Amino acid sequence: MSSTPLHDILSDIDEMAEKDGSVNLKSLLESFENRSFGPVLALLGILAISPLGAVPGIPIVLAGLVILWAGQILIGRSHPWVPSALHSISLKESQVESFQEKAEPAIDHIDNWVKPRFEWAVGTYSEYIIAAMSIALSLIMIPLELIPFAVALPAGGLVLLGLSLMAKDGILTLISMAFGVIVLVGGLLSVI
Repeated sequence: MSSTPLHDILSDIDEMAEKDGSVNLKSLLESFENRSFGPVLALLGILAISPLGAVPGIPIVLAGLVILWAGQILIGRSHPWVPSALHSISLKESQVESFQEKAEPAIDHIDNWVKPRFEWAVGTYSEYIIAAMSIALSLIMIPLELIPFAVALPAGGLVLLGLSLMAKDGILTLISMAFGVIVLVGGLLSVI
């Protein structure tokens, strides 16, 4: 049976939404436990790449959320803590189904490409390195906000890092680390 990390996550969300008519952030994170670190990093990266990331101030907010999220990996939390003010954020079943329908082609493509491999590159210690790299990429997003569309590069690194955590894909982890280093060096040179 082939690995489908994104399909598995979306199916879990869909099941929860069908059961209760909607799904809130608190119950979603509780059901995913430590599996939610990767999807959230990827989601924050996607938001930064999207047109939303071009709105002044949004990259700073997203960077702060990445630091909060990845920092929890660094301190060894088994599952993420989220401020209680965000617990009530919810999606209706129709919104989940609509997103799933629109995202299906991209998710199929990604799930065909990412899979568990080179597991030594996604062990416990590499999760700490992924978290540190995520924090570094989010910090470089802040000054890059001043350069049009430049935030997309570190945000792309966050998406790759999140995907590598979700799929336990060591090859993707190594690629995303190399990409992250290149983005960090390029970002620092452009800011200086």
